[in-house]
Amino acid sequence: MTGPVGAVYKRTLASVGLCFLLAGCVLQSHTPVFSESDAGALIQVDSKGVRHGPPEVLARLAKGEDVDPSLYHSLLFVMLGLSALILVTALWRKRLFLGMALALYGLATFNLHYWGFGVPFLLIGSWYLVRAYRLGQKLKLAKAEEGPTGPGGPARRAQPNKRYTPPVTGTAKPPKPPKSDS
Repeated sequence: MTGPVGAVYKRTLASVGLCFLLAGCVLQSHTPVFSESDAGALIQVDSKGVRHGPPEVLARLAKGEDVDPSLYHSLLFVMLGLSALILVTALWRKRLFLGMALALYGLATFNLHYWGFGVPFLLIGSWYLVRAYRLGQKLKLAKAEEGPTGPGGPARRAQPNKRYTPPVTGTAKPPKPPKSDS
């Protein structure tokens, strides 16, 4: 076996791993590995790690039992589908759907207990949703100002509606003359 610097290792002398279950959902592991090179030098590789996950899965990992990978990788296909949806909506420039897909991707990342990776997707997704809403409001306002005849043409005034227009005082119509039978 060759290492990253080109040294040839004869054998692995010892590998002892310690696992500590903290707060029910965090597993901290420490595994030192000792190897001997051809030159006779003793090499120590110190591996430390932290895992997040459901308490029952981490308890089984801490005991050294085998755990079905589908217990903590169950969202793989959902995340692949969402990533494809993110690409397609970004390509078609559909901000509303891009925001929803990004927010769902962030929530799926949260569900896998990768808290730090889910936050940017949620923030960017919410930014896209707010941006899509504001652009939609500006588009409605621009269409209302444009009028039914188009830009530059005469805008038609709104017609009074009997149901919503209160009666105007002071501009009474003159009474109609009575009909004569002659």
